Amino acid sequence: MNTTSTFLTLLTMLVGLLAPITVTPTPQPPETQTRSNPTIVINEVLAHADLPNVDAVELRNLGAAPVDLSGWWLTDDDARPQSDWVRLPDDAIISGYGLYVVANTDGDWSFGLSEAGDAIYLFRPDPITGAPVRVEAMLFGASPRNVSFIRYVDAANIARFPLQEGAPTIGFSNCGVRVSAVQIEELMIDPANGGSEYVVIANVGDAPAPLYNIEHPTIPWKLVGQKSSGKDSDMFIFPELMSLEPGERIILSETTPDAFRQTYAIPASVRILGPLASGLSNTGERVALAEPLEPELDGSVNFAFVDEVAYSYLPPWPSVAENGLALVRIDPTRYANDVANWQAAPALQTITSGRVSVRAEQRNLAPAHSALASGDSALAPQHVYLPVVNAYQCPFR
Repeated sequence: MNTTSTFLTLLTMLVGLLAPITVTPTPQPPETQTRSNPTIVINEVLAHADLPNVDAVELRNLGAAPVDLSGWWLTDDDARPQSDWVRLPDDAIISGYGLYVVANTDGDWSFGLSEAGDAIYLFRPDPITGAPVRVEAMLFGASPRNVSFIRYVDAANIARFPLQEGAPTIGFSNCGVRVSAVQIEELMIDPANGGSEYVVIANVGDAPAPLYNIEHPTIPWKLVGQKSSGKDSDMFIFPELMSLEPGERIILSETTPDAFRQTYAIPASVRILGPLASGLSNTGERVALAEPLEPELDGSVNFAFVDEVAYSYLPPWPSVAENGLALVRIDPTRYANDVANWQAAPALQTITSGRVSVRAEQRNLAPAHSALASGDSALAPQHVYLPVVNAYQCPFR
């Protein structure tokens, strides 16, 4: 008996029973602004796969009408010869509100997605000339083993691609964004006269949080910034073997710790580290907490962004220019890189208020991730359409 065929048949029968998932098509960030088909999007990507998982890309149809994907292409580099792109078959159809999975099950892709960070481009053929027309592009950073990136549309209608919580859900409903217990809680980007820029880092979990690779404790976390140049730079590297206690908040200061403590009258019980290698841009930049992954064979280390925010001085971001207010995170259980989760508030209010920590069980904030457990559904075969079903039980549901 062909269990795979039987499984797919049963799933297909469920299509008519499933309520549509209504998602409004939204504008994309600059690299994906030109959309030749507004209903087809890249929904999930697995780039760091260990067997039985394989590299995979999941497409999603945001519209009610089926879309013919025949002859569409995927590539990790649009400068590659077109002959090296992955071409979807001539019978490729994605149903309304459906998913379509392209997985490298046979190892026949001419390229591999990089665990250190990569891109994936989706093209369709022009109906008249047949020339490739870009539909969407997704850029992503390093990822832990068997942890995928998923699509997240924020309140400003920008598509983000953060790490997913739990195991990959290729071919099934996504589980939601990974929310780290260690997170960026406050940013002072334009201090009042005599003040200093700073970043507040908090452990909102209920267990001590090591800021280093557990198996390689000499490799610490770091704070990374990306300004308009588009290049990441280390703003601060945490001391070796440093941990945060449950509910603890620390301050990363632009000035020396002693000067900052004196300026803001910070209690001795609050740890202050610094100075930062570079300041925070008044006009906006990406700031990220980067967790070291296991070293590669050549000794190099990739860092996964476990918490990040790309703020701006433009609306809908709250104004903090020349008023001494800070950007303060609203909800520690929600994804950080969303303007809806930030507000303008008085400086260092979280330090003085002693806001209680959020229990880790509330949203599975523990940083550990694992591959698909025994009995969970594996990745779908290549070029197979699957309806949206919750075959995988998400960890916090």
